[in-house]
Amino acid sequence: MKKLLLFAILILSSAFICENIQAAVDGDEEEKKKPILITRGETVTHPITTRPRQIIQPEVEAVLYCNSGDIVFTFNENIGEVTISVSDANGNVVASTICNSNQSSTATIAVPMVSGEYTIDIVGAQYVGEGTFEL
Repeated sequence: MKKLLLFAILILSSAFICENIQAAVDGDEEEKKKPILITRGETVTHPITTRPRQIIQPEVEAVLYCNSGDIVFTFNENIGEVTISVSDANGNVVASTICNSNQSSTATIAVPMVSGEYTIDIVGAQYVGEGTFEL
């Protein structure tokens, strides 16, 4: 009888421990994502026609995934073809890509995972934006 009671306690304890470990892992995953604020620049070569919207979202959103070193850009509006470049504190371009929001609503760019401050520049005929992040 004692063996059965000990076995039941062992099963319940292991279930409780596993649940806590899974909760800790899920919490770590959220901490490894870092949103980056992209602000629209003032110099736009062509005026954009505006239309009323129910929900106001930024034209471009960016999230840094610290584990992989990827920045995922989401285009909430069609801003045409843009060049995305990431520069380090010295102004050296460490990553760059050209993407067309007409064809895809997301773009991914890999950046080196070296500590420091970085600047993101998004430049196109209809949109200019920038953001900064720190590792």
